[in-house]
Amino acid sequence: MGCRESKYATLSSLSIEFTTFSNIQPEAPFFFFAPKDFGLKVEYNRFLGWDDLFHEFKLGFMSGNDQLLIDTDAGVLRRRIQRVLDPSISEKKAAVEFSIQENYPIGRMRRARFDKRKVIKCGYRPFDERFTYYDDHVMERALYSINRHLMRENLAICVSRQLSRLPYRHVFVTNKVTEMSLVSNKTKEANRVVPLYLYRSEDAAILESVTNEERQPNIKREAMTLVGGILGLRWLEDGQGDLASSIGPESIFFYTYGVLHSPIFRKRYAPFLEIDFPRVPLPGSLDLFRALANLGGELVALHLMESPKLDKHITAFQGDRSREVEKVSYSKETVWIDKILKTGFKGVPEEVWNFHIGGYQVCQKWLKDRKGRTLSEEDITHYHRIVVALKETIRLMAEIDVVIEKHGGWPDAFATSVKKDS
Repeated sequence: MGCRESKYATLSSLSIEFTTFSNIQPEAPFFFFAPKDFGLKVEYNRFLGWDDLFHEFKLGFMSGNDQLLIDTDAGVLRRRIQRVLDPSISEKKAAVEFSIQENYPIGRMRRARFDKRKVIKCGYRPFDERFTYYDDHVMERALYSINRHLMRENLAICVSRQLSRLPYRHVFVTNKVTEMSLVSNKTKEANRVVPLYLYRSEDAAILESVTNEERQPNIKREAMTLVGGILGLRWLEDGQGDLASSIGPESIFFYTYGVLHSPIFRKRYAPFLEIDFPRVPLPGSLDLFRALANLGGELVALHLMESPKLDKHITAFQGDRSREVEKVSYSKETVWIDKILKTGFKGVPEEVWNFHIGGYQVCQKWLKDRKGRTLSEEDITHYHRIVVALKETIRLMAEIDVVIEKHGGWPDAFATSVKKDS
């Protein structure tokens, strides 16, 4: 970290004779050549690892050219792709018209035939679904093997494996084919997509309307058995279960999502969350599991923009000028979209304005990505709902910590895994 000139200056001013060295003992599996604070290693390693919980998880798709293959308007995208793939237009002309770089495989792309069914909605950024042309010939990496499971009714956790920097906040949820930068646009923080269910069919007609065919949980049976045994509940292969006599994969999904939103969890285990997938503690009691699953379920509904709470707006759009996004700024609890601070969203709490999901300051990012665009009524309503979703997220995150503290706090509220310490 730091600029090259500063490093050279430091090296030039030092002498090996007067430099203090520290002994380090690199350990498997990471073998760090720098001191790390892993004082809670034994405690943390008692939790279930990501590989212990899930069968499949892979990176989201990479378009290779977002400007060409992703758009907020399905019609605009459809017409653009139709023209790019039009065989009557030369590759050179198409490349110039759509600013396609020389290293982009336009030749391979133009071997595909346009199919309007492949214009689909995708998870692009937090609270920002867009349209993409989902075709393996056209995209750099479609990652169909994992994204195909999200072409049917499903949920998926999107989570980064490593962080460029703390704090940890790199988790979100999706129910659509999802881009690898949903959580962060830093390459190191690219998100893995972890579906709730795996569909057994690999039907090539991926975009046809289908019913819920046979599917299985993406949660490993060993983990399901372990959680069910601790809680004394019968395991179901589908759904949530009633959490009185039965438990299903959706409840474990919601529980996991709730735990990963605990501020104390994120701070307490920060050194571990920076270098690998999060580990998930086993619940110490049925009451704790129910509470965290319920809170996690509320977070999922908010983040998918499905919660009825989102319609109770706390902000008001003000301004008589154009609704074009010129410059995004914040003052006096208002998010301004113009340079003279006359048009914007009033009533945005500062904690909401500053709230980040992964690498994005959500309230700022959503508007900055629309710079130069005139906001529609639908856009304005959507932004009102984003503000409510973030305010409720902050409230629920605090409540998660209260619930855990009520049951004994970290780590006593949770059960000790039967797995041996790593």
